[in-house]
Amino acid sequence: MPEAHYEPQPAYGTPGGYSVATPGYGLSTPKGGSGKAGFWDQLSATNSLLTELEQKIQAVKQAQQASLNSTDPNAVGYADQLSDDARKLRNEAKSAIKTLFQNIHGDKSAKAQAEAAKTRFTRALQEHQQVEQSYRKATKDRVGRQYKIVKPEASQVEVDQFVESGNTQVFSQALLNSNKYGAARGALHEVQQRHQELQKIEKTMTELAQMFQEMSMLVEQQDETIGQVEQQTLDVHNNIELGNKQLDEATKKAIAARRKKWICFWIVLVIIIIAAVAIGIGIWKGVTK
Repeated sequence: MPEAHYEPQPAYGTPGGYSVATPGYGLSTPKGGSGKAGFWDQLSATNSLLTELEQKIQAVKQAQQASLNSTDPNAVGYADQLSDDARKLRNEAKSAIKTLFQNIHGDKSAKAQAEAAKTRFTRALQEHQQVEQSYRKATKDRVGRQYKIVKPEASQVEVDQFVESGNTQVFSQALLNSNKYGAARGALHEVQQRHQELQKIEKTMTELAQMFQEMSMLVEQQDETIGQVEQQTLDVHNNIELGNKQLDEATKKAIAARRKKWICFWIVLVIIIIAAVAIGIGIWKGVTK
C-alpha cells in the first residue's frame, strides 16, 4: 500500500484558514444586585450569556465535523479550542443561573424567569451532549478504519476491542513490514491523535452529566427554600392573628375587671351612705328625747 500523503493546509488564523479568534468573553458572570432591579439585570445578562453558549456549541459541532474530514492536524486543535471556549461559557452560565436562584427571595415571578433560564441552559447542555456523542461515534469509526488499514482481515469484534483499548501493538508490527511502513505510520499517527480526542470527549461528557445533576439539585434546593419562606410567612401570619385574638380577650377582661371595680365602688359607697344616714337618724332621735 502506498505511503499516506497529507496535503498542506492553510494555517489557522491566516486567510483561507480557520481564522476565528477566541472570544474575549465580554459578558462576565452576573454579580449579585440589590432588590428586584438587580435580579432583572442579572436575568438579562444571563440570557445574553446563554445565547453566546448556544452559538459556541454550534461552532464546536461544525469544527468537529470538519476535523473528521480533514488531514490538517490543526483542524483537531481548532475544534479543541472551541470546545474549551464552550466549557468556559458553560461554567459562567452555571454560575449566573445559581446567582439568579439565590436572588429570588420568594418572588414567584422571579422564580418563573429563573426556571426559564435554567430550562434553556439545560437544553443547551443536552444539545452539547448530542454533539459530543455524535463526535465520539464518528471518531471511533475513523479509528476503526485506520486499524483496518494495517489489518484488513480484522473482524468487527476485533476492531471494536482495539477502539476501546487503544493498543497500538499491531501498528508496531506493521512498521516492521517494509511494504506497510508508510500506511502504518500515517494510520498510527491519526489513531494516537483520535484516542486523545476520545479521552477529551469522555471528559466533556462527564462534565455535562455533572452539570445536569447540579441543575436538578439547584431546583430542589430552591423549592425547599421557597417552601421555608412561605411557611415562615404563614407562621408569622398565624402568630399575628393569635396575638390579636389574645389581645382582644385581654382587652375584654380588662374592661370587665374595671366594670366590676366600679360596681364594687358604688356598692361600698351606697353602704357608707346608708350607714351614715342610719347613724345620723339615731343621733337625731337621741337628741330630741
